[in-house]
Amino acid sequence: MAIQSITEIQLLADATSTGDGGSFNVSSLKGLTFFLKATGAGTLKIQAYVGGEWFDLHEEIFGGAGTKVLYQNNGAYDKVRANLTARTSGNFSAYAVGSKIGL
Repeated sequence: MAIQSITEIQLLADATSTGDGGSFNVSSLKGLTFFLKATGAGTLKIQAYVGGEWFDLHEEIFGGAGTKVLYQNNGAYDKVRANLTARTSGNFSAYAVGSKIGL
């Protein structure tokens, strides 16, 4: 019988300057959901590493405080990251949540 567990990864933690929060291996996770949070204005990207390059899965432009939930149920990725590419004010956080299935 397969055992399923939920794994949460913090991709970016209260970032106040542009740049990525590091990459995270998600190859064993299925059905990823991304949660984005902003307390100010800026642009936050979710990116996947494929074929030796980073590709944008989603770009969210926040005009002010807010949240966004992204469902990526069909993707299979080796690594993902959050990248704050522009910031005017506030803090930015991002999380990835997926299920892990094993024996």
